[in-house]
Amino acid sequence: MIDIVSGDMSKDQDWAQVWADSDLCKQQREELEKIKSSGSEGQDEREDDGDEYASSTATQLKLVTKRASIQLWRDTEYVVNKVSLPLSVNFSILTFRSCSTSALL
Repeated sequence: MIDIVSGDMSKDQDWAQVWADSDLCKQQREELEKIKSSGSEGQDEREDDGDEYASSTATQLKLVTKRASIQLWRDTEYVVNKVSLPLSVNFSILTFRSCSTSALL
């Protein structure tokens, strides 16, 4: 195949033009035109349910919450750091606040 396309057999061949002139290409284009025309016919017959999205807000919220929970469960280091940072900062603040001011000077 490579020898045919890029070798000695294809020196004067424009393969894009060979394809465009072939019967198979014409058949494919006709089939695509049939699909396009038949696809646009049925759109007016469908009823619009008035919803903007395919699923309800509750269903979307449930799926996104489940996906986010799975992601956090798999990355426990992130969760531990997010929880431990505020705890350690608050502990440090409470420790220094309880100290007398004379001990700090």
